[in-house]
Amino acid sequence: MLELLDKQMKHMNEMDSNVRHISQAVDIHKEKVARREIGSLASSKNITRTQKVVQPSQRERTQKYMRAKIDFNSLDNIGHGVSSSNALPRKFSCSQNELLLLGGM
Repeated sequence: MLELLDKQMKHMNEMDSNVRHISQAVDIHKEKVARREIGSLASSKNITRTQKVVQPSQRERTQKYMRAKIDFNSLDNIGHGVSSSNALPRKFSCSQNELLLLGGM
C-alpha cells in the first residue's frame, strides 16, 4: 500500500513539475508578444548623420599657466551697484538738538 502511495506521489510531483515548466513557457511567450506590441507602438528615432570628430595631425602647444595678480583697488569706486544723484559722498552730521533727541549728551 505504501509503495503504491509513493509511486502516486512521484507521479504527482512529475506532473506538477511539467505543469510549472509549461506555465513558465507560456508566461515567457506572453511577455515576448507584449514586448513586440509595445515595440510596434513606439516611434522610430530620427538619426541625423554628422561628421565624426577627427584628431588633428599635430597637437597644439598649450601655454604655461601664469598667475595674474588681481588689483582690487579698481573695484573701490563701484560701490553696491546703486547710483546716487550726488557725486560726492554724504557725511553724517547732526546738530546738538538732534543729538539730544537721539539720547546723546
